[in-house]
Amino acid sequence: MVEKNGKYAVEKLGMKGITRDGMDYEFTLVFDLNIKHQATAFKDRTGLFMDKPEEVISAVHGKKILQWCDSGISLAEIKSQISSAQSVEKLRDILRAYPEYKTVLELLAVARKEQIHANIINHTKIGDNGTGKS
Repeated sequence: MVEKNGKYAVEKLGMKGITRDGMDYEFTLVFDLNIKHQATAFKDRTGLFMDKPEEVISAVHGKKILQWCDSGISLAEIKSQISSAQSVEKLRDILRAYPEYKTVLELLAVARKEQIHANIINHTKIGDNGTGKS
């Protein structure tokens, strides 16, 4: 209790969530809740809830999130796709499909792109008849 003008008043403490700045960057999905317990997607890398009307979160939401988690592809599988890509267009498609891994995959994709270009140059120089003409 806090004294104000000779009277005691109740003061709310510990009601505000305290997080460090930029913490939401680390999450895949962040909801904002209003006073009526309705949620709106503030950040949504899943694509399941973004730009949807606000609604009360239920078990249905949890099931959707679980299905999304179970349907994912591992980082190792994505790296394997990059290593076996045969064109720059395929590399671009892979990077666009998994934007959440962009920083991890970009260097690997650039290295694979250089390999693809080197293979194209080597095949053009040698040619089928060894004359340097294809």
